[in-house]
Amino acid sequence: MSTEHRKTILVVEDERIVAMDLQRTLQGMGYEVPITAASADDAFRYATERCPDLVLMDIHIKGERDGIEAAQLLRERFAVPVIFLTAYSDHETLSRAAKTEPHGYLCKPVKNDVLRSSIEVALYKHEVDKRVRERERWFSTTLRSIGDAVVSVDVGGKVTFMNAAAERLTGWAEAEAQGRPVAQVLQLLDERTGVPLADPFSRALERGERIEVSGALGARGGPQRLVSDSTAPVLSPDGRATGAVMVFRDVTDQRRLRQQLEQAERLKALGTLSAGMAHELNNPLAVMLSNTRWVTEELQRRATQEVAGLGEVLDSLKDILEAGQRAAKIIADLKTFSRAEGADQRSSLQRCIESSLRFVEPELNLRARVHLELEAMGDVAADETRLGQLLVNVLLNAAQAFEPARFESNRLTVKAVSDGKVAHVSISDTGRGMSAEVAARAFEPFFTTRRVGAGTGLGLSICHGIARSVGGDLRLESALGRGTTVFLDLPLYVEKPAPAPLPARSGKKPSLLIIDDEPLVRSAVRRMLGPRFEVTLAESATQALAQLVDGARYDVVLTDVRMPDMTVLELHQALLERVPEQAARLAFMTGGVGEPDVLDALSALPNLVLDKTDLARLGDALLRVARGSP
Repeated sequence: MSTEHRKTILVVEDERIVAMDLQRTLQGMGYEVPITAASADDAFRYATERCPDLVLMDIHIKGERDGIEAAQLLRERFAVPVIFLTAYSDHETLSRAAKTEPHGYLCKPVKNDVLRSSIEVALYKHEVDKRVRERERWFSTTLRSIGDAVVSVDVGGKVTFMNAAAERLTGWAEAEAQGRPVAQVLQLLDERTGVPLADPFSRALERGERIEVSGALGARGGPQRLVSDSTAPVLSPDGRATGAVMVFRDVTDQRRLRQQLEQAERLKALGTLSAGMAHELNNPLAVMLSNTRWVTEELQRRATQEVAGLGEVLDSLKDILEAGQRAAKIIADLKTFSRAEGADQRSSLQRCIESSLRFVEPELNLRARVHLELEAMGDVAADETRLGQLLVNVLLNAAQAFEPARFESNRLTVKAVSDGKVAHVSISDTGRGMSAEVAARAFEPFFTTRRVGAGTGLGLSICHGIARSVGGDLRLESALGRGTTVFLDLPLYVEKPAPAPLPARSGKKPSLLIIDDEPLVRSAVRRMLGPRFEVTLAESATQALAQLVDGARYDVVLTDVRMPDMTVLELHQALLERVPEQAARLAFMTGGVGEPDVLDALSALPNLVLDKTDLARLGDALLRVARGSP
C-alpha cells in the first residue's frame, strides 16, 4: 500500500497492551495508526484534531460513555465508519450496537486476515455510501429547486417526498404530508364536472408506464388550480416498482391566456369579414325600408279611393317578406361566431359549411372558384360555434393561399362524406402550398409564415384543438406549388332518447300566453299567431308569474329570453317551485343572439328554444307543445 493512499485508523481500547498490539498489527498492514484512545473523550479530541478514515472501537472502555455511545457520537459528528472489535456478543449488546449502524462487528480474538478484509470492506462501503448520500443530496436539491411540482409515493401510495412547488400548489408542508396516503394530500378533479379522477399514482403503478393527466387541483386553504401532470412508476434496476412520482405544473393562467387568444382570433376573423356582412345585411334592409315606405304612401293615397291596383302593393309586401328572410338568414349565420363557447354539442355540418363559405365569400370571390360536394348525412357531435370558427379559419387560410391574378385556374374544393359513424371533410386548394418543413409545424402555436403583425400564428393550432376536443382529428397534406388539403374528421351525433310527451290538453283552440316587454313584438306575434291560438299578452315576467300563481292556465307559455325584470331562468325556476305543470309548457323565444351563459343554460333544459324571426315555424312548434307532442 503506497504512502500516498494510506488510510488513518483510530483505535479506541482501554487495555494498553491490546491497544499497542492492534496499533502494530494495523501499521504492519499498511494503515496509519498515529495514536490510540482509551476513552470516548480521548477519541473525540483526537478525531477533532485529525478525523480518521475509520474507528476500531471496543465496547467496554473507560469513562462515562461506553464504546456504543462513543460510536454513535463519532458517526453523527464526523460521519466516520466504525467497526466494533470486542469480546462481547450477547443479544442485548448486539442490539444496542446495531442501532449505531456500524460497518462491522468482530468478536475477539480475530484473525489478522479477517480484520484486514473487514476494514477494507468497511472503507469501501463507507466511500460508496458517501457518494450515494452526495448524489441524493444533489437530486434532492435539484428537485426542490425546479419550478414544477414533484410528489413521490411508495408502493403503498404514501407520500415520501414533496418539493416547494408541490407544497405551494397543494397547501401541504412536506413534513406534514410525509407518510400520509396521497389521496389526502393531492386529489385531482374533472375540471368541468368536479368529479374526482382516478388516482394517477395507482394507474401508473398498475400499468408500469408513464401516464399523463390534467384536471383541477383543490389546494388546502386556497382556490382550485388547473394542473397538467405526468405520473410514472419508479423502477429498481431489476424492473420492480418501488413507488411512483408525479411532476405537475399550474396551467391556470396559461389556459386563461389561450382562451383569450382564441377569442382574439375569433374577433380577428369577424373583423376581416365585417365589411362583407355589412353589405349583405344592407341589401335586404334597403329592400325592406324602401318597400315599406312605398306601401305606406300607397295605402294612404288609396285610402279614399276605390280598392284597386293592390297587386303591386301585395308584390311589394312579398319583397319585404323575402328581404326579411334574407336578413334573418344572415343573422342566423352570425350566431356561429357570436358566442365564445356553446354547450349544445350538435351541429348541422352542411349548414356550418355553407354559413362559413358565405362568411369568407368576400375573400374568395376575386380569388378562386368554389366547388362543393356535400353528401347528405346526420348532424355531427360538435358545438356549432367552435365548428364554425374552425371552418372559417381553414377557409380563410385557403383563400389567402391563392394568387388573385390566376382566378380562372384557382379552385377550392370542399367535400363531406360519411361512413355512418364519422363525417370526413376535405378542403383542398390549388394555391401556393407549403414546404415539408412548414407543413410539419403548421399546427404549432404561434408559428406563422406571415410578416410581423399580419397574424398571431394561432389559427390552425386552435382549429386542431377544437377538432380534438370533440373526439375528432385535423391534419393536412401540402406541397409547394401544388396546393394544400386539410382533412377534418368529426364523430356523428347520436340521438338522445326523446323526452316523455306532455299530456294533451282539451279544447279546440289552444291558449297561449305571450311574455315580451316590446309592444311591437307582442303585437306582431299576436297578429301572426292569433288565428291559431287564444292569445293573452303580458308585458313582464313578473306580471305573467302573478297570473299563473293566481290560477291562470295556458296550453303554452311563450317568453322572450331577454326580460328586464326577471331572467328567464329565474322565471323557469319559480314556475318549477310554484306551478310545475306550467313550467313544462314554457317555451323560450330568442332573436338568435344572446348572452352565452343564458343560452347554454337554456340548451340544457327540456323546454323548446325558438327563433322569433320565423313566426310560421314558431307557431307549428307551439302547437306541438299545446297538443302534448314532444
